[in-house]
Amino acid sequence: MAEATVPPDVCLHCGYYYSLCLRLSFALAASRIKEKALVVAMDLRGHGKSTTSDDSDLSIETLSNDVIAIVRTMYGDSPPAIILVGHSMGGSVAVHVAARKVIRNLHGLVVVDVVEGTAMASLVHMQKILAHRAQHFPSIEKAIEWSVKGGSLRNIESARVSIPSTLKYDESRKCYTYHTPLEETEKYWKGWYEGLSEKFLSCPVQKVLLLAGTDRLDRALTIGQMQGKFQMVVVRHTGHAIQVLMVLRFPD
Repeated sequence: MAEATVPPDVCLHCGYYYSLCLRLSFALAASRIKEKALVVAMDLRGHGKSTTSDDSDLSIETLSNDVIAIVRTMYGDSPPAIILVGHSMGGSVAVHVAARKVIRNLHGLVVVDVVEGTAMASLVHMQKILAHRAQHFPSIEKAIEWSVKGGSLRNIESARVSIPSTLKYDESRKCYTYHTPLEETEKYWKGWYEGLSEKFLSCPVQKVLLLAGTDRLDRALTIGQMQGKFQMVVVRHTGHAIQVLMVLRFPD
């Protein structure tokens, strides 16, 4: 973490069944803004090396409670001005946290490439996507290579930072596998995104929606954007992991 001269950013990563990127997927972006802001990046439960009493509980309520608990642990009841930043599933968590209005001094909300309509439509394909992804790797380096070639990171630097913490070594199979079997959390998926657009629009803070393309907008967000309820920034030709690929496209 770096010393802050502007409100700290609390960054929430995506679910790693999308791109295997965890809190460290913000590492490259954080390196560019650390002189201006404190960046707090956490592993949501079931991701990375963090452990809880129930790592399989990925309900939106539990994930939101975890974020709120960490902010309160760090800052107590008098936090500094805070900006929540969430990518994909983490964007949904950020929206739900903001909508609960329990973090005092919340000044902004940045949601990265997640829209209710697109996300809900993709859920019917998720089990197939999970079934076709690589399930085990002979080495961490091979997992990194796969994440760049077969995943959505596309950035070898980010992959080398973020991938190792998503894996564990299976002694019986002599290979690396995922920490958490995301295919077993399907019962929570719908809850991550259902009603997300209206909840985002209702959050009483300044809002930015960062997208890889305007095709991701659904009807509620299209209307809200026309009414000036949030700022929309489109970063084309980046793909889903915008915060990673923007560093490559805009190195300065």
